[in-house]
Amino acid sequence: MRKLTEAHILRAYVRLFLFPEDERSANPVALARHGAFEVRMHELPSDDLPLWLELYCHDRQTTIDFGACRDVVEALPLAEELTFWARLLHRRSRRH
Repeated sequence: MRKLTEAHILRAYVRLFLFPEDERSANPVALARHGAFEVRMHELPSDDLPLWLELYCHDRQTTIDFGACRDVVEALPLAEELTFWARLLHRRSRRH
């Protein structure tokens, strides 16, 4: 299992800039994936909380949990928490 670091978050944030500015919130960048559960990042058009992280389920095509952050440093604990849940949900889904 790969541990998320600030460098991972920063690289994902930089990848968001490959998209035109008006498409960044619609084009998430994956941070981690466990089975159908993916932690991904979007950029929001907001000065206060520009980073949006979500736990997304590909099987159901829905967001399970989310949070917004000011910067990469603030995003790391949220990304770690969402990754924990993605891993747990994936393990539970394999049991059924």
